[in-house]
Amino acid sequence: LHLAGGTFDGRRILSADILRDAYRPHMSIGDGGEEPEFQLCSYGLGWTVMAYRGHRVVTHAGGIDGFRCRVALLPDEGAATVVLSNADTDLPHALTWELLDSLLALTPGNWNRRARLVARNQAAEAKKLRRQELAGRVRGTKPSHKLCDYAGTYQHPGYGQIHVRLEKRRLVASLNDLDGYLRHFHHDTFEFHGRRWTTPMLVSFVTDVSGRAAQLSAPLQDGAANILFQRQDATG
Repeated sequence: LHLAGGTFDGRRILSADILRDAYRPHMSIGDGGEEPEFQLCSYGLGWTVMAYRGHRVVTHAGGIDGFRCRVALLPDEGAATVVLSNADTDLPHALTWELLDSLLALTPGNWNRRARLVARNQAAEAKKLRRQELAGRVRGTKPSHKLCDYAGTYQHPGYGQIHVRLEKRRLVASLNDLDGYLRHFHHDTFEFHGRRWTTPMLVSFVTDVSGRAAQLSAPLQDGAANILFQRQDATG
């Protein structure tokens, strides 16, 4: 569809003008940072537009816990790649550029090796942050309420809902479709052990003037303050 300018099996699905506008840079997003092969990076309409080692590339990636993917178009060469992965891995990123190097007859960029190095660095950083969390833990504290008092539904307009329940004398939680359990860390802070997370996330309950757990604070966005979920009910 995209390589044929909006037609598929001989039928026009999208106008060529719409696709040209989607591929046109609308907002600059800077260069590739540590990946100098990525130049003139811009955002089109739902697509990232860039020059990759001198070739125009229109690309977009996606993913959530459990899968990742990337599609890359070479409009001037009439070629494209699609990489789908049933794993939370950087494979689609590395394999896409390996494939483009091959398609364009370029010197290999060693993307797989670079991706492994990034993964090792990320794992090391995660372990370092975990050690810092444990070093700051205040031993000997207890929750300020009974565990059942924390049960409830906590809502945020952008991030959805966190449901907290008491099951078999343990708090369990679900963030949209991510399930896990809460283990006391210190004071009113708990470790959220998600089913698909390698390290727990520290979440805290915030009380109001009446002493009731009225908010749940969670670090869901890198580089941003903790996200505050407002309690919607008292019983869960």
